[in-house]
Amino acid sequence: MGVDGALASVAYLLWRRATGDTARLMLWLLWVTKAFVAAGYLCFSGVTGVGDLGPGADGGIGPLADHWLWRIGEASVGIALYTWLVRRAISTLSTMVGDSPATRSVRREIGYPYYLTLGIAAVIVDLFNPVGLFITIMPSAASSFGGNAGFLAVAPNVPNGRRQLRFVVPRNLPMLVLGIAATLVFAIVLGPSIRR
Repeated sequence: MGVDGALASVAYLLWRRATGDTARLMLWLLWVTKAFVAAGYLCFSGVTGVGDLGPGADGGIGPLADHWLWRIGEASVGIALYTWLVRRAISTLSTMVGDSPATRSVRREIGYPYYLTLGIAAVIVDLFNPVGLFITIMPSAASSFGGNAGFLAVAPNVPNGRRQLRFVVPRNLPMLVLGIAATLVFAIVLGPSIRR
C-alpha cells in the first residue's frame, strides 16, 4: 500500500508537469490506478480483516488490542480517501478533455476499456501462481477489479461545464506490443511468486 501511494504521488507530480496528450494520459492513468489501489486496500483490509493490515499473526494490527476498532478506522479512512480520489480523478480528467457533456464518449473510451484490461491482465498473471485459486481471486479481483472500481464512476461522470478541449492520443502499435510484452514478462517472472 505504501509503494502504491508513493508511485501515485510521483506520477501525479509528473502528470502536472507533462505536456503531450499521450504522456499526460499515461501518467494520469498511473496515478489514479495506484491511488485507487492504495485507498482500496485500506477499505478491503478494514472490512475483511485480510491482508497486511489485518489482525492475523502477520498482520499490521495483529499485536494491537481492539482489532475491530482499528478495522473500523481503516475502513473509514479508506472509504473517505477513495471517495475523494474518485472526485479528484473526475476533476483532473476534466483538465485534459474538458468538462462539457460532449466529453462523455472520450471519458468512457478512457475509463471502461482500461478498467477491464487491468482486471483481465491481473487475473491472467495470477493464473501462473502455483499456490492456488484463492491467491488468484483475492489479490487480482480485489486489487484490480475491486481496487480500481473507481474507474466505473469516473468514466460516465461528466461535469456540467462548457469546455471541450482538444485531446488526441493516436493509436500506437509499438506501445501496444511493449505493453503486452511487459505483461507477459511480469506474468512469467512474478506470476509464480518469489520464494525465499
